[in-house]
Amino acid sequence: MTLDNYMDKIKTQLKTMTEREKDEWILAQVKIIPENKLEDVYKSLIGIKKIINMPGRDEIDKFCNMVATGDIVITYYTYYAEFLDGHYYGDWEYYYRDIQGAMDFILLVINGCYKLVILQEYQEAAEIFDQILKLKFLIEDDPESEDVCCEDYMDLYLANSEGLISIDKDWLLENYIKSYMCIIIDNTVLALKIVSILKMKLFEGCDISFIVKSRNNNLLNIVKDILEKDLVNLEKEYIEKQSEDEYYMGYYDDKQQIEYLKLLVIAFEEINL
Repeated sequence: MTLDNYMDKIKTQLKTMTEREKDEWILAQVKIIPENKLEDVYKSLIGIKKIINMPGRDEIDKFCNMVATGDIVITYYTYYAEFLDGHYYGDWEYYYRDIQGAMDFILLVINGCYKLVILQEYQEAAEIFDQILKLKFLIEDDPESEDVCCEDYMDLYLANSEGLISIDKDWLLENYIKSYMCIIIDNTVLALKIVSILKMKLFEGCDISFIVKSRNNNLLNIVKDILEKDLVNLEKEYIEKQSEDEYYMGYYDDKQQIEYLKLLVIAFEEINL
């Protein structure tokens, strides 16, 4: 049964019920809600929260500020393991630790944004996606770590790669871009936003077929043109930096970004407009 069919079924049932029956059903459901969710249900009822199991905007703002000020961090621990699981190993082992539960909070927010999209609350979803997906966590070395971390910050790409969080990147990308496709009318402005999202390292290699399915040929052409210009500019900067220092700071990141942009350009070129 599709969501639309299910909603039609609910609407039909509601039409057969009196206001008193509806009130009794709502109050009965409230009685069996877990105690720690009662305040969220009330906030949803009076319009402060749209999604019951999602942190409120004030909580999200506070969380993002604490990440920015370094009050919420990721801890790094490494040690030399001569033996591992009863066998000679002779190498370094390392772990990233999310002691403060930041990634659990982020998952709650992301899942809440998916529900906001279902409710067509695209503006709020887009704003929260922007806040959460661009966070960078300060990495602190554990006092007992035998060496320091080579990274200063952890973004969601690194967190996902290291297993601190499990994100369906294709689904996240689709919901993120869909939010903006539903609130930005101007194709040029929308294309710039789409490209900025596609260029995020978190979304490298993700499925972009949903953009093609929009059948907005003008938008697709603008996206392709912007990608081509960005590629030319990045390649020019890459060559200039290499002329001064062949393996300059950021060399590998720039090289990887160039290859990724090439793939995106090819993908949009292959679209039969």
